[in-house]
Amino acid sequence: MRNLSCWLILLLHLQFIVPEKNCKKSQPVFAAHGETVTLQVTVVEAKQIKQIFWVTSRGVHIATSQPNNPLEIREEFYEGRLIAFSDGSLIIKDPKMEDSGIIKATIYLLDGEDCSETYNLTVFGKCENLEVHVSTGRNVTLNVKELNIAKVMWEGPRGVIFATTKPGGYIDPQESRYNERLAGSHDGSLTILKVSAPDQGIYRAFVFTPDGVGCVCVYTVSLAEGRSSTSSSITVCVMTGIVCGLAALISMYVTLHFI
Repeated sequence: MRNLSCWLILLLHLQFIVPEKNCKKSQPVFAAHGETVTLQVTVVEAKQIKQIFWVTSRGVHIATSQPNNPLEIREEFYEGRLIAFSDGSLIIKDPKMEDSGIIKATIYLLDGEDCSETYNLTVFGKCENLEVHVSTGRNVTLNVKELNIAKVMWEGPRGVIFATTKPGGYIDPQESRYNERLAGSHDGSLTILKVSAPDQGIYRAFVFTPDGVGCVCVYTVSLAEGRSSTSSSITVCVMTGIVCGLAALISMYVTLHFI
């Protein structure tokens, strides 16, 4: 009878700590040293949330967040590196390689319909930061200089992965706005065709090696300043017309006064 009571208590306990369903499928999250990364709660409104338990795949409860309340950090390793948004989402400052892994947000709702979101966090080292200038309508290549590349996942200015490349010219476009405007290369680099103003911004290349994670390259793409050859030609033509017109008037004046 005592064993039965223990089992009943255990089952009630499990029912309390394990959510009934997943709010959303596991989502990959990429981060780099020296940056910040946000584990965004997206499936419910903040006003419906009672509290959120943040737990690693090792079962370590690292923090508890509540909408519009101070964050409770429960693990010393994360002290000073965690912040909570007003909706309960979690920000990790200066992520470390040791932060890589599964982080689960168990979301307890006021109506009792608890659920969870899972984040597969991968932390990269940094390769290099590059500034890239390109003229409107031209092509721009974001070169990856790292060796031993297995694949590269490309994140655009909107913070969304829009393509995956592999050495040998393989490319898998993943966002419609870049359809038929992307090209791969032999080393995994990426070329964006016919660049326009909306293409400006920060791009990140997450480089994976055959042994696992590699590093992240950051590119700041901007349109080159300066007038186009067309506008320059128009300016020359206008100036030439003015000069020619003035010359004709002077010639007419001289003729009328000296005849």
